[in-house]
Amino acid sequence: MGAGTEGNGTAEKVRMVCSHCGSDEVTRDAWAAWDPQAQQWALRATFDYAFCHRCMTDARIEEVPC
Repeated sequence: MGAGTEGNGTAEKVRMVCSHCGSDEVTRDAWAAWDPQAQQWALRATFDYAFCHRCMTDARIEEVPC
């Protein structure tokens, strides 16, 4: 099973953190597109570039259990 799931089908909660400082103040580049039926922005793609707002530099994001 992939990260964020358990064998019984129940979603396991995770945090996305900076691999350097452990902060969860991280962001990723992404594209959003307007969904006219839902009348809201819908996430279409996430990209590799990540930034840590605590380190104030490029980051590598790690997924850790809550």
